[in-house]
Amino acid sequence: MRNAQILHDLLTLAWVGLWAWVGTRVHDLVAALAGPGRAVEAAGLELSRSADEAGSSISNVPVVGDALEGPFGALSGVGSTLQGAGAAQQAAIAELALWLGTSLALIPIAYVVLRYVPGRLSWIREASAAHHIRLEAGDLELFALRAAVTRPFHELRRVSKDPAGDLAAGNYQALARLELTALGLSDGRVTLREAPTRAPER
Repeated sequence: MRNAQILHDLLTLAWVGLWAWVGTRVHDLVAALAGPGRAVEAAGLELSRSADEAGSSISNVPVVGDALEGPFGALSGVGSTLQGAGAAQQAAIAELALWLGTSLALIPIAYVVLRYVPGRLSWIREASAAHHIRLEAGDLELFALRAAVTRPFHELRRVSKDPAGDLAAGNYQALARLELTALGLSDGRVTLREAPTRAPER
């Protein structure tokens, strides 16, 4: 059981790592689409700067300077529009990359974690409590009773021909070992304490 649980833990960690890597890669690939947006923003910035400089220079020309400055001002506005469009495209692609990468990673990770972790924590809690009871109890009656109530009939039949008779006679060893083994607390090499055999009440 220990080896199986370690294997499942490692597989769960590998699954989480795999989908985290996939989500990161998808984010990076989608974010790379923002390259044209950066180019448009840079071109708009350069166009606006050049038009402003040209407009400022030509405004000093006598008589026609003010008239010629207008078209350069309009051209500067076009550059500003291109700059804003490029920045908006980058923001949209960055948001898409974030949500797409996160969703692609989070859904499979959450599916496995929510299915595996609660059961794992429940087993830890049950096995820890059973371990302390096994050490502190005077006999194994509780574990034998639980095995008789919770274990499938084919498992009970494998360890005892008459589970009810063994309980009545105080023969708890086989049934208790079955329950403890199911919790990963003992195997055939462990010697468990057993209450003295007592005759069934009449």
